[in-house]
Amino acid sequence: MDFQDAERKLKPRFLEEMATHYSFFDKRRDVFLNRFNKENVNKNSNVIAESLWDSEESVNQGQTFQDHLAKVCEVLACDGCPSVKPSGPGRLPKGKEPWKKAFKWLWEIKFPEWLQQQRPDGATALGMDWCRKFKALLDTKTEGFVGRKYVFDAIEDFLTNKPKGYFTIEGDPGMGKSTILAEYVRLYNCVAHFNEHLGNINRTSQFLESVCTQLIAKYHLPYSQLPEGANQNNAFLVQLLEEISEQLKPDERLVIVVDALDEVDQDSQDKDANILYLPRYLPKNVYFVMTRRRGVELQFVVDTPKHLFDLMAEEYADLSLQDIQTYIRQRVNERERLRQWINVSNLTVEDFITQLANKSENNFMYLRCVLGDIEDGIYKDSSIESLPQGLEQYYKDHWQRMGMTTDPPELTKLRIVYILSETPKPIPYDEIIGIIKYTGEQEAEVTVQYVLDKWKQFLHKSYLYEQTFYRLYHDSYRRFVNRKEIVEKAGIKIKEIKALMANSIWQDLLGDG
Repeated sequence: MDFQDAERKLKPRFLEEMATHYSFFDKRRDVFLNRFNKENVNKNSNVIAESLWDSEESVNQGQTFQDHLAKVCEVLACDGCPSVKPSGPGRLPKGKEPWKKAFKWLWEIKFPEWLQQQRPDGATALGMDWCRKFKALLDTKTEGFVGRKYVFDAIEDFLTNKPKGYFTIEGDPGMGKSTILAEYVRLYNCVAHFNEHLGNINRTSQFLESVCTQLIAKYHLPYSQLPEGANQNNAFLVQLLEEISEQLKPDERLVIVVDALDEVDQDSQDKDANILYLPRYLPKNVYFVMTRRRGVELQFVVDTPKHLFDLMAEEYADLSLQDIQTYIRQRVNERERLRQWINVSNLTVEDFITQLANKSENNFMYLRCVLGDIEDGIYKDSSIESLPQGLEQYYKDHWQRMGMTTDPPELTKLRIVYILSETPKPIPYDEIIGIIKYTGEQEAEVTVQYVLDKWKQFLHKSYLYEQTFYRLYHDSYRRFVNRKEIVEKAGIKIKEIKALMANSIWQDLLGDG
């Protein structure tokens, strides 16, 4: 993922060019370059002023800086930047200062536009795009990462002792498969593709485009565009692998990371071909490190070394338990509310770690959910013995606690959850409200916000162009809410949910006629 670093290096150049474009010179240029530098976003303006003009009196420094900053914001406002004007005397509320609105506009609107003009054409640009798509996932998954040394050791042993091949990690939902690959990419800067059903990245054509363009960019291959049909079969991918294999030194290897084979839309390719059209033969020093959910049938026939690493094998149970305990201990050390709950429950930290680790069944998704609920006070009147056992029981427990099994069911809440389950891509907050309003719900905003707050551990939240988007965080929860017995008991018809979403969009587009 070299492109993130390349983009980071372009940011100072962007500011310099913007300063020239808007004719900011002398002190005004200093103010613009430093106040709008992303590394200074949390610094006080007076502190920045002191570092710029240490020869001036401190009173003059701050006032001079503010005067020039106000002029900078005025100039940016003339170019379309949203302006913020005081409604009365005194300071604006924190976060509403004009420069902060300008800062957001500059980096979220102007920088991407400028970047489009700087980026290389064709295949290399596409490779950069794919890397950006995965950046948020990598950052989220690797935050607070612990352990898994035994998995990384097994990967290294395979890469060292086999001339080429496929290494596949298999396990149940929530076992941390994607997180392991994200950390591996962070450590070794591999070409990587993360399939995500809920992120609408699950088609074979996307995989081929993603990997081929990343390979072209990373290895500086002489292709300005992908050949026609390159994302329809593996011929071009095989060609690239051969070319890169020939240029690798004896001690070098190409590792391609591919996450969640089980989430690939198998209707997006020939049924008789390998999943994702993975090559049957690999050239020397070329390896794929992949993950898949246990129990899913996938077409995968190869004539090259391969190894299936069972994350849930008995031989790794103790090592996995140690990682789980380390994760809990790290979280307890960081969070005061967890320590308070432990004290109120008359537990020692070690007792809490031991008992919760056993209840987790070595599932990191379970810990993410339960620890979050404890911190939020959901289990304030519960003992550790009464906490759910395992991820499946946690899902059922949460479903019941949220009132989804009442008779009659809370239909609006159910609709919101199933809208999130059925949306093919992240959905804007305002669009969820619009769909619920279409049903005639009078308190749509209140109900939507309630559900989003109560289901936050299952949701991925993102921001783009001053809009908030939501989608389910993990496909295992989508499978849970879409299980036949859950759907039937809730009294929901998935077809009706999809029709509701479609009708609401048409109503928004066409109005009342």
